[in-house]
Amino acid sequence: MTLYKTFLTVAIALEIPFIPMFLKAAWPKKCIKSLALKMICASLFVISGFLCVAISGNYTDYAKYIIIGLIFGWFGDLFLHILSDKIIFFLLGLFSFLIGHVFYIRAYIFQITSITGITSFINIYEAMAAAAILGAVLIY
Repeated sequence: MTLYKTFLTVAIALEIPFIPMFLKAAWPKKCIKSLALKMICASLFVISGFLCVAISGNYTDYAKYIIIGLIFGWFGDLFLHILSDKIIFFLLGLFSFLIGHVFYIRAYIFQITSITGITSFINIYEAMAAAAILGAVLIY
């Protein structure tokens, strides 16, 4: 377990130089270097999530939903930063972040219901329907 904690510390410490490097590389225009740095940062976020789950031993649905949300966020970062004028990459990035946030919401709902015992909160299908409607309204 100490090895996991060491890896987590390294992953967090690596974010400190990589985030400013990404911001500098992305200004004033995105480039291949900024894409690479952004994906390093996004990968470190996902790795940190996996390491936190391993260290805590929390293999509940809450942790699984958070990890899935982080993975969709990784894809969202990738698609939104791809150097292309095609709208499909923007839409894929938007959709990836939307799905990721649906999983975050599901994780928080799971946690609230497990702590409070309230079972008639909102289910995943209602949350996905609300997100789809909101997305359609925003696109319209």
